[in-house]
Amino acid sequence: MSQKYILFKTNQIKSTVANSSPLLPKVAKLLNREGRFEMALHILKKSPWETLSYSDQVGYCHLLQETGHADEALATLCMLEEKGVDLPELFLIKSVILRESGRETEALEAISTAITLHPQNSKLSFYFYTRALIYVDLELYERAIGDFKETITYERKAGYGTSSTWYELGDTYSRLMNIDKALHAFHQAVKDIENAIPMYYYRLAKEYQIKGLLDQAISYMEKAKMLHQQLSSHHDKGIQEYFNRGRYSTFAFRQFYDLAESRCSFLLDLGELYREKLDFDNALEILHKAIEHDPNSEFAYVERGLTYKEMGKHELAISDFLQAWELDPSFTMCPYWIAGCFHAIGEFEQALDYYNRLIDLEPADATFLSERAYTKFELSLFSEAEKDFHHALSLAPDNDDSLIGRSKARMRLGHYEDALKDLLDAKACNPHLEQISFYHFDVAMSLKALHYFLEAVEEMTKALSIDKDNPFLHYKRAELYLDAEEFEKALEDCNKAFELGGDPSDIYWLRGLIHLKLGRTSDAVKDAAEYVWLHPSDAEAHYNHALALLADSEEEEALSNFEKCVSLDPYHEAAYFEMAHIYDHLLDIRDAVECTVKWLLAIRKEWALQDMIDLVEETSLSEEVIDETIVRLKELYHDRPLYS
Repeated sequence: MSQKYILFKTNQIKSTVANSSPLLPKVAKLLNREGRFEMALHILKKSPWETLSYSDQVGYCHLLQETGHADEALATLCMLEEKGVDLPELFLIKSVILRESGRETEALEAISTAITLHPQNSKLSFYFYTRALIYVDLELYERAIGDFKETITYERKAGYGTSSTWYELGDTYSRLMNIDKALHAFHQAVKDIENAIPMYYYRLAKEYQIKGLLDQAISYMEKAKMLHQQLSSHHDKGIQEYFNRGRYSTFAFRQFYDLAESRCSFLLDLGELYREKLDFDNALEILHKAIEHDPNSEFAYVERGLTYKEMGKHELAISDFLQAWELDPSFTMCPYWIAGCFHAIGEFEQALDYYNRLIDLEPADATFLSERAYTKFELSLFSEAEKDFHHALSLAPDNDDSLIGRSKARMRLGHYEDALKDLLDAKACNPHLEQISFYHFDVAMSLKALHYFLEAVEEMTKALSIDKDNPFLHYKRAELYLDAEEFEKALEDCNKAFELGGDPSDIYWLRGLIHLKLGRTSDAVKDAAEYVWLHPSDAEAHYNHALALLADSEEEEALSNFEKCVSLDPYHEAAYFEMAHIYDHLLDIRDAVECTVKWLLAIRKEWALQDMIDLVEETSLSEEVIDETIVRLKELYHDRPLYS
């Protein structure tokens, strides 16, 4: 029946009936269908209560409920029920009122009674629909699904639209995380294009987003946005059309309009989808428009900030997060993101400042404490980092990330056994860590620190079984093989790291040491020379080169490299010690003594004279060099105590 016809008949009847006419209930029914509940209630009140049929009295209760007098409606319905009125409509309206007041269990009993009383015809569809919604409220999702399917069966028999029921069915499947069935239901909801509402397309987009099918998600979000714009452009007429299309989905209507207002007419959702797709240009273009659309939307600045953050433009991200925080000081994720951006660009002091502010607001958040701990770790505040990780774990004991973080802090503090225990506990919390190469790397480093070199090799081998072409892992296993004195295997890993494109300087350094251990002095000299060429200002590079040359019996060249080493590092005690022995071997007593004295002073300048004498006498230097060195020391220490 058309709205125009209803209005015509209503006016016709109103003009011909008296206030107490038995036709008044019919007028009220016409007004009710038109949605003019206040007027319908006003007219129905003109009829004496005792003259109204039970059906009209129940209708009166419905009008009370629609006009905000739910308590009076419920009391009247209960009175009718006590009289023995068993109309299904009574229990239907009662269930709706009880549900809206949060009394779902009582609502379920009422609607189930209504269904039992109602004849088996098409009007049962709304009854099953109402009970399904109550089942959803009670989280009885499988029962809700059964009732939604019953609703669709009755709707189809009556030739009604089924879109809103398919929508609610899709929402229920989504709550059960059955995304494929949810998608099927939402697709059925938009199948009838003439009755589709924007929320149906929006939910399709969100389900596709969950599945990671971003192109489909973007397509349906665009449809949601366009249909919303189309309906909104007609103002009241558009809202009425929305209700006509949505049939029962008044909640979907309200929810969608709330979302549209807070999400800048879905520009933010589109921007988010493009960001997830890593299409940052389109994301930014849309988000710029969103901010133009609503310059006071904190969500718009947050979404653009997250886009900048993923692009690595952390300074721009910080600016947007600050703006969002200014618009909504209660938005505690803003300082969290700001701190993360400062951490990412190495501004650890700034990051720590924002983490401190954040934790002042949310002192019992394990994630925030753990993130602050990682920043403290970067600032070498290992003890404080350990405390933060410990606090985080007291709040979330099974957080493997916090356990791994605490193990790193404990490694730096020298608490190796505790560090290893944390790593093993982390795997107990998250067995998936067994499939992550750098978890095994951390375990290997803990075992190395405890001098369990072969066990460490075994863990590093597990890491390489996961990431076999990682040059860094081959390099680190080479170090472990060197510690375990398996020099050939160490050399093999070094060469593999080189082949895979590892850092040449690190490899030259390590391989040179391995060649020395294997007695391949000429190869050691070559690798050490390559390292010096890459790091000409590194004193240690010249020292290692000198050691290789010395092992290869190239004393003069070794001496030259030791001298270069001490010119770069005047306190390199080991270089002075080696130079003293070379000069002694070359019978250059004066220079041997000079280097021996410098070696002693570099070791411990504040030692007493006798300590120095005892140390030099323990060396393998010639007696002449030892004696001359003692004389020199006495000259240098003549005004100091002999003993400490």
